[in-house]
Amino acid sequence: MKGVAGETSVLESVLKHVRQGGPGVPSVPAAAARIRQMAASDQAGARELGGAVGQDPILAAALLRYANSAMYRGLRPVTDLHTAVSRLGIKMVMAAMMAELSRSLYRFQDAEDSELFMTLWRHAVACGETSRRVAKLVRYPEPEQAFMVGLVHDIGKVASLASLAHLKARGDIQWPREVAMEFIRETHATVGSELLRRWKIPVELCDMVLHHHRELTATSGVALAILQFADLACGKLGYAQEPTPDASLLAENSAHILGLNDLTIASLLVDLEEAIPAVTREI
Repeated sequence: MKGVAGETSVLESVLKHVRQGGPGVPSVPAAAARIRQMAASDQAGARELGGAVGQDPILAAALLRYANSAMYRGLRPVTDLHTAVSRLGIKMVMAAMMAELSRSLYRFQDAEDSELFMTLWRHAVACGETSRRVAKLVRYPEPEQAFMVGLVHDIGKVASLASLAHLKARGDIQWPREVAMEFIRETHATVGSELLRRWKIPVELCDMVLHHHRELTATSGVALAILQFADLACGKLGYAQEPTPDASLLAENSAHILGLNDLTIASLLVDLEEAIPAVTREI
């Protein structure tokens, strides 16, 4: 729908709404900003980071939930933040905080969108976990980063839904549902990248979200290939807005760039079928 993509004034209004943190667009909690600074300094230990997380009850609960989830569960349950940080590592602490921040976007109270938001959240968590596993499989050195990017790659869809609802309530647009959904499909990468910039996420991660639907080339890099492959794998497994159970993952450029073969892919899919339901319940 070329006309939808050409609605630059609506896109500009949505981007403005996101940049200014309008209704439905959460800001980064003060504790999260502090933790990000501590993690970037490489000087804070597990106890200091745990203390900073403890200043925000929501973040603290999220961190304990992650530490005891199927992704990181140990022999004994974690009940304190110091141990949680030690088990997860600083980079996964940052990823868990990003997950909790993005989760707040999925609590939209429109009954019409409740099922859609649940589908998008399941896809986000599944893509995050799939990205993390693929990163480990191909020995990518930043599996926590892969998890975070997988988790937020489609966050522009929910940010756009919140913004369009606000514009509609003000009487600025009166689009039918199908037109709004087409607009979101065409613009969500741009909107998502803009939201992450507002949250002061590193530029390289924002750029990955911006380009996650672009055709891969030999110079696209392993990180973007991981994200695209994970996105496609989730579609094949049914964790997507539009599932693609018959997709041939081996034929994808991302599989070629990552050096995945049919046996590796088949084994990965079996593992994911078992792991993702538990992760989506717990996260």
